[in-house]
Amino acid sequence: MTQCSNCGRNFRDLELECPHCGEDVDPERAEIIREIKNLEKRRNYYFGIFILGMFGIWLLHFIRLVLIGATVSSGLAIPLGIYNIWKKHKAEKKLKKISEESEERLGSDFDS
Repeated sequence: MTQCSNCGRNFRDLELECPHCGEDVDPERAEIIREIKNLEKRRNYYFGIFILGMFGIWLLHFIRLVLIGATVSSGLAIPLGIYNIWKKHKAEKKLKKISEESEERLGSDFDS
């Protein structure tokens, strides 16, 4: 959860603005959130390639060219998907670190 710097209410980490007051999150945080959402879309794309490749291998096995294309696409989709998951995990860790730092700053601002 993230605390809004304007109204102080909590909201989900992947929101680009506070749903309560509409305050935008800081630009660094917004960039990471957009990256995470983009990586989620790519993960679905790679999964689709893998499924279609597997479909091609099992259903269209009688055409040699389709078999080769399906094998190659499935073989590429797995490492690309794993790389995409790794990048998303890295971006989520960065977002969590930024959230913790902003909570510390907000806490010290309220203590003053």
